[in-house]
Amino acid sequence: MQQERSTVCIKQSSRKDYCKEKFIYVFKTEEGESTYLVLKRKAIPDSKNVMKELHLQLIASIILIPHILSIVEKLDEIALRPNPMSAAKDLELLIEKVQRDHNPERVKTLTDVKKQEKLKSNFVNLVDE
Repeated sequence: MQQERSTVCIKQSSRKDYCKEKFIYVFKTEEGESTYLVLKRKAIPDSKNVMKELHLQLIASIILIPHILSIVEKLDEIALRPNPMSAAKDLELLIEKVQRDHNPERVKTLTDVKKQEKLKSNFVNLVDE
């Protein structure tokens, strides 16, 4: 820009047309040390907070584990009730579905399980008599 006029623009506009901002920015550079010790001092409080949170989560999980185990035991009791007819019916339905999906290996394993269920039901009937 010569004599506060643009040399690029065809209109030879003034400098004020290009500078729309009210303030002129002044860049300042700050010197600072970013050594290992400084970074370590900044990171230590963060790591302590993370460790506290981890400890709280660990305590919460220790409290929840017995509750979850009791729920799993109840589900096992429900699943293992001596009602052989329902298990056999469920297995028959599963076998039919797997046959529709054309999976012979799975059909074979399910038929083996069905045979075992029949043996268990026969044994339970003998013990009850």
